[in-house]
Amino acid sequence: MKLYALLVIIAAVGYAQARCKPGDLPKATATCLQKTKAMEIDILDLLLLKNARNDNAKCFRSCLMTECEFMDEKGNIVPELSKIGGNLLGGGDPARSSVIEAAISYCLTDTKFKGDSCDFVENLFLCSVNKCKECKITLPKLA
Repeated sequence: MKLYALLVIIAAVGYAQARCKPGDLPKATATCLQKTKAMEIDILDLLLLKNARNDNAKCFRSCLMTECEFMDEKGNIVPELSKIGGNLLGGGDPARSSVIEAAISYCLTDTKFKGDSCDFVENLFLCSVNKCKECKITLPKLA
């Protein structure tokens, strides 16, 4: 349970800077874990930018996107996702942030929604990570 609490705090810092309000991510995480039957290791995989282990993990990621209002139930992504992602994952470095933003923009154009939001979010995630291997994506600092 300590691992879960730490991961929620790390994720909360990052997402609070993006779209979820400061107190919303722990609730969204708990809701999504319950809805999807994902496990704590699936949170760690997401934070470490690893592929989802199974459909539950894919759907957990999709659920977070929906709960945090990055995406609606029909797979429509908010227009500012590329900018938010670049700023969030660039670690405060404007040059790195713009490269990450470009990678996410490319993936948003390249990845098509085909009726399954879980696969769509996973494909978007994989495209972004693979397109940006040298971007040195970092999690936001805690302090």
